[in-house]
Amino acid sequence: VGFSGQALHALANAVTGDDKEVQALAAKAMEKAAMVTPLPSEVADTLADALTHGEREVRVSALVALGSAAGESELSTKVIDAIAEALEDSEEIVRYNACAAIARVASTRAMGR
Repeated sequence: VGFSGQALHALANAVTGDDKEVQALAAKAMEKAAMVTPLPSEVADTLADALTHGEREVRVSALVALGSAAGESELSTKVIDAIAEALEDSEEIVRYNACAAIARVASTRAMGR
């Protein structure tokens, strides 16, 4: 059982919305969604935007979601660049999750999907 494209888009938009509390909740939900549903490229791109604008917990959840998505979704250069930039984040937990996401991307590509 996965999430509809419409639901994924709504969650991604909430992650980058104005309400900080809603951002955090939507980002956590996106973590779970990415585990069971391939992310459309537009959704992954929106999550990448959250890596530069979101609060720490939102950035961490976005990285977890993008790392999960790497196994099932084709991530754009924009997304991979945003993950790479997160490797230089001021927060250690963000850098850790960026490393994990990059490792997942590299592993998936090395296995040829």
